[in-house]
Amino acid sequence: PVFNASHLFGFSSSFSPDVVDGFELYKSSIPVKYGGRVSSVLEIQMKEGEMEKWSLRGGISPVTSRVTLEGPLIKDRTSLIISGRSTYSDWILGRLENASFRNSSANYYDITARIKTRIAQNDHLDISAYFSNDAFKLNSDTTFAYQNRNVVVSYQHEFGERLFGTFSGIYSQYDFNVS
Repeated sequence: PVFNASHLFGFSSSFSPDVVDGFELYKSSIPVKYGGRVSSVLEIQMKEGEMEKWSLRGGISPVTSRVTLEGPLIKDRTSLIISGRSTYSDWILGRLENASFRNSSANYYDITARIKTRIAQNDHLDISAYFSNDAFKLNSDTTFAYQNRNVVVSYQHEFGERLFGTFSGIYSQYDFNVS
């Protein structure tokens, strides 16, 4: 689980579009696999990573920049995808005329990574991680900060043509501070 799934008070998504393969939003009738959640659930499927060739892509906007590296660690067997984003809104706020804006700060970064490998014909290992940090200071009197740290290790074994098992270990930590 990732809490506060946005940056800059909802201005930007927490997930880089370069690593998202698909998503589904549940606002009601939430499936039981989400453990009885009362609020909405946004399920995000991450890209698996390129198994054939390496690629590097990125982008720059007026507020953020991003870069993604993807490719095979072992061709046709192990893939890596890693993506990072950051904002430079502090630089923009520092150039505004209004003193309350100049004394404010709003920044974030996130890093997403995934390694997927085929151990044997019927065995696969998948390790993914997501780290984010958001920090805001409004006119030097209120600070708001939060962090997400998530790591998932999954092992999948195919027992037959129509039967498989997935065994996962999940670490998720969310910290926040308002002062």
